[in-house]
Amino acid sequence: MLNAKHLATIEAALARTHARTIEITLDDIPLIIKRQRPARATWPLALLNAMARLCGLPCLQAAPQWGDARGQQVELSRLRTLAEAGLPVPAIHHIAADWFAMQRVGQHSLESMLQHGPLPADTYWREGLGLLHAVHRQEQYLSQAFARNLIWHDDRLYLIDFDDDPTERLTVPQAQARDWLLYLLSCARHLSQPPQQTAQQLHDMLATEPSSVQTALHAVARRLAWLRWLPSQRRPWGRDIVELQAAGAVLHELEQIMHSG
Repeated sequence: MLNAKHLATIEAALARTHARTIEITLDDIPLIIKRQRPARATWPLALLNAMARLCGLPCLQAAPQWGDARGQQVELSRLRTLAEAGLPVPAIHHIAADWFAMQRVGQHSLESMLQHGPLPADTYWREGLGLLHAVHRQEQYLSQAFARNLIWHDDRLYLIDFDDDPTERLTVPQAQARDWLLYLLSCARHLSQPPQQTAQQLHDMLATEPSSVQTALHAVARRLAWLRWLPSQRRPWGRDIVELQAAGAVLHELEQIMHSG
């Protein structure tokens, strides 16, 4: 726990910046201080969710982005729940009215390691697959299962960023299918292995998931496999298009595997 001197130091640091998060070390305790996020407009999410339902892909719906005190409570609740399930999340050190302090678990995201790590990108990809499987085995789910929200530290992965709770909009199986999709979307373009191999690795993990999760992801693969026809060059199309194309190539192969099975 933090003492009065620590808290005064944190308040002074917050007063010097408008940044939502700051890093600070107090008596050899590395911390992330996270302010509440302002509430966001709801209509963009409502439009996105309506489109997801029209496309028959409910797992693509976004969770409410509450912000303010309610948003902070959502994140704290998710961190506690995942910690109680024995999953690797930062420890909470202090909760204030408009911010909280949590353990800083490392500096390097999985996204960074996929691009610049000393091991082959495929190795980090498989580590993430294993962690997602461990999360789901505990009947849990993430918020935004992108590679940037998995932190590599001391040869293991930690989970961060729980500003929303997908089950405010989705069932648990839908939220878990969404985890797999977001993870694939953020990793596929960094992998040197063929899409068929990536799809087989993903399929092998899905084989141990509940049938409801498999069905939801099969629907995603069937409807989004066309993304493989997008341009695969970053210039002039940009990173987002390349990410979608790479994920689409894997989803196409995954759909073929699931259909043949």
